[in-house]
Amino acid sequence: GSVRHVEVFQMRRVGTFIFGRPRPLSGDRRADPNYTLDPEEPSNVPISESTKPSLGRVAKCSFSYGLRVLDTSRLRMRRPREADVDAVLAYRSRPDVAQYLSAGTWTREHTVSELSLYAAARFDGPGDELVLVVELLETGEVVGEVGLVWLHDDSAEIGYVFNPRFGGKGLATEAVGALLAAALSDWGFVQVVAKTDAANESSRALCERLGMNLVATTLTTDGRGVEESAYAVSASAN
Repeated sequence: GSVRHVEVFQMRRVGTFIFGRPRPLSGDRRADPNYTLDPEEPSNVPISESTKPSLGRVAKCSFSYGLRVLDTSRLRMRRPREADVDAVLAYRSRPDVAQYLSAGTWTREHTVSELSLYAAARFDGPGDELVLVVELLETGEVVGEVGLVWLHDDSAEIGYVFNPRFGGKGLATEAVGALLAAALSDWGFVQVVAKTDAANESSRALCERLGMNLVATTLTTDGRGVEESAYAVSASAN
């Protein structure tokens, strides 16, 4: 079926090429406990060949029990697989990445657990969340993650984290822009929000490049007590 509303993941302590992390899945958001990694993915048929990273440059979106697969000219966003553990751990275990994430550094055990939850999570209604790994179409290398949290009937929150090794190529802008476009256009959400530390200029710049507007600055509620900037964009603005 079609999606009505999506709320985007909170972004925590975002830095250069390092972006926020979706909130961890709660038990009631998991799919069948027997669900395993390496779910069968629907095929993707590109419908856009543009290389410009911007809203609306989504090649294909496929649906299956909350599964979303998005392609751009350079990237594929898909559900995690067991084979992704090493690639995700490579940046999730880095102190320079963890310093911008409330979850801290990840161990291998934690990475396996998180990816298993992400692979099995449903995305059918408010409270659900969707996490996709981002890989290069040309090489299959995993470069980061993007995600959405379905907040209300017509809103979502977006978040992301990328491997600094792939920085400076516009990959984060391309991936987040594609997911944002899908949420606002293809999936029918009315508004998408994003939150990032006010001091993280790179993250704020990314939001602004994608047409998001600063709507509030408050203190974080994760115990760090730092200023957090909230951005938002509506479907009517695109």
